Amino acid sequence: MNQQQSFLFIDPDFHQEKANQYELTIRIGPEQWSYLVCDKERKALVLADELTCHPETALEQALQQEGQLLHLAYSKVRIVVVGASVVTLPDELHSDSALEIQRNWLGAGEQRMYQNRVNDESLHYFFTLPPDLEKLLTTHFPEAVHLSYPRMALEIAGLQKEDVIFDFSLKTVHISIFHKQQVLFQKQFDLADAEELNYYLHLLTHQFGISFKEKTARIAGIIHENDAFYTTLQDHFSQMELLPVETEPETIFTHMPLHYYKTLMVASTCE
Repeated sequence: MNQQQSFLFIDPDFHQEKANQYELTIRIGPEQWSYLVCDKERKALVLADELTCHPETALEQALQQEGQLLHLAYSKVRIVVVGASVVTLPDELHSDSALEIQRNWLGAGEQRMYQNRVNDESLHYFFTLPPDLEKLLTTHFPEAVHLSYPRMALEIAGLQKEDVIFDFSLKTVHISIFHKQQVLFQKQFDLADAEELNYYLHLLTHQFGISFKEKTARIAGIIHENDAFYTTLQDHFSQMELLPVETEPETIFTHMPLHYYKTLMVASTCE
């Protein structure tokens, strides 16, 4: 992908008049926004993606266009904002007083504070959105389910909670480290080049006293086999996997690097 690329794929089985039988998932991240429409059998019917320096502005412009697929009356809308301010809290620390502490920590003020609970992990994610983006989203999608981005790594990990999950965008990487079946670390880093990735990996190795050689790197997002980021990961991990999207043989993903859209597809299954 280059920084000017945008596209819209529509499956022949997509019918606008059946929008109330479909579900919409929107992902907004640094320099990229995308959306996915699936039917109730989880088949992907529409995939749109735009790389832009101003994704929030691009989304607003798209919502202002007549006939936009985003305007249809979908049965459910999910929204994931990459880079939103997030605080993670285990069940044992969750209380009414803790909620106020998290609000202060996030600097939420009078802003709405969103919350996701991951039952299998006994974790709560608290997060806020940039005010202008929140106003845009609540105006156009008032009933949307908002999902915290770090939760996507938990959904990807499933039962394999000894791995390290990487999700790359053009200039960032979100790293989730699992150890002894627990979430050890989750954070998004800005990336100028592969040398910075190498620095962060060495830093995390020393900080947590773990060997990445004993773990599997499970990789999603904008990365290619044998590019600089991929070869940097190879220096640290003995096992690596580009995460696929589980699809039927003939779908709109057929001719695309499936790992690009792993987190978008995972988000489309979250409740």
